[in-house]
Amino acid sequence: VPFTLEHWTTFTFTGEKFIYAIDDGLWSADKTPLTLDRSVSHTVCWQSIAYEPGNPVQSFVLPPKPELTVRAAKEGKGPVIFSIDGDARYRMEIVSSGNSADAASSDGLFTQAAFDTFDGDEIGGDAVFALFCDGVYQGDLRASYVIDNKPPLAPVIIPSEKADYARRPVLVDFAAEEGSLIYYGVSQALAVDENADLDALASSVTPERFQLYKTEPAALASGDDTAFFYKVSAFAVDKAGNTSAAASYAVIIDEHNYYLSADAPDGGDGSKKRPFNSFAPLLSVINGGRYARVFVRGTVPLPEGETAFTSNCSFTSLENARFVLPASGVLVVRSASLAAENCTFEKAASSGDSKKAAGSFFKLENAAVSFTGCELVGVFAGNGTAFTASSSVIDFVNSGLTLQGGVYVCGISAVDAKFSGKDSRFSAVAPTAVNFSVQGGLFELRSSECKVVAHLGRVAELSRTNARLTGNRYTGEFDTAKSKVSPVWSDSATLLLEDSGNTQAGF
Repeated sequence: VPFTLEHWTTFTFTGEKFIYAIDDGLWSADKTPLTLDRSVSHTVCWQSIAYEPGNPVQSFVLPPKPELTVRAAKEGKGPVIFSIDGDARYRMEIVSSGNSADAASSDGLFTQAAFDTFDGDEIGGDAVFALFCDGVYQGDLRASYVIDNKPPLAPVIIPSEKADYARRPVLVDFAAEEGSLIYYGVSQALAVDENADLDALASSVTPERFQLYKTEPAALASGDDTAFFYKVSAFAVDKAGNTSAAASYAVIIDEHNYYLSADAPDGGDGSKKRPFNSFAPLLSVINGGRYARVFVRGTVPLPEGETAFTSNCSFTSLENARFVLPASGVLVVRSASLAAENCTFEKAASSGDSKKAAGSFFKLENAAVSFTGCELVGVFAGNGTAFTASSSVIDFVNSGLTLQGGVYVCGISAVDAKFSGKDSRFSAVAPTAVNFSVQGGLFELRSSECKVVAHLGRVAELSRTNARLTGNRYTGEFDTAKSKVSPVWSDSATLLLEDSGNTQAGF
């Protein structure tokens, strides 16, 4: 064509041997640039400057200026599609993407162009296109765009307990880049024991569903009497729909299981990885909660004076658990329960103790104690009682109680209590020795060995008691021969509900 267009509206006729007319206007050979209204269509005609009737006339229709439309497949997330909204004769060529990743050239003219980038990248700018109508350049169109394929940073998980072993329920909050939404999931509470491997659990457990985090933290509860494992996972989604990598937090919430190891370093918190190495901090933990289960290694000294348990607890030996109580020490269980498994309890008289001194091992007040596979050994300079119990419950299973005293010893001294012994051993060595002295309550002894080594001694003295005695062996070793001494004495108010299969020697 014998004309050019610049910036859509500037028309310049360039034909040297032609005259032209626009939209039925006058014919002219003027080369002065004209300004056209490109919101409407125009027809440009031209013919030879040697005007004669019948000259061939050529023409070109300039359609209205089109619009450049931009459409993203998703909000802000590529690809971005540029297309021409206008006359079907229009085509476009990429001039610039507005980004450093421009190609060296773009071959051909197109009705639309798609921009995209790799996952993990973010590009944008002002894209510029040259528009042609039937090959005639009309001007440039530009449009801004952003392609965001860059995922946001993983959210930050903010638990109320930073360690992976918590002693109380945990609240979990989340934070992410501004403008991103956070989705989180919490695994089902998984009951675990003291040997649980946190890393193995964290790699194998996945939350089943995710929800949008708003403002309320996720609450991870503790178990009533066991440890719970939780895994919390979270990811962020930005405005463009990109998804971040997942963040995770794994924790065992264990309000009840504690560890005590005699050779552990100082500064432990009672967890399996950082056990306590002394009894003092453990006692505070026990009495500060509802229930504590303690796993013990090695020999643990107990403090002087009264050590009182006012909350429920249990002690399980992991390796040679041995509690050593000083001569002045006494263990008191008050309105609580204490259970021991495979543990040894020792109490020894000091060299300076007088034979007039009276000592106790355990004092029970409205309490319940049980011993399974345990050994209890007490030595007293004068008088000594292993268990002094009122309105309490005592249970021995496959355990042993051995006492020695300078004057008098008694294994169980109980008032209005319930005692049960099975497959156990009870020995008392003193000038006067009694295994059991019971007033009121219930007394049951089955398949057990009871022995007294004394000047005066009995296996049991029962008053106002309901008793069951089956399959036991009673042995007495006296410094002088005794006659007509019964191993078990009971008053008229005592009811022997069972008394069978028992044997005796030395009485």
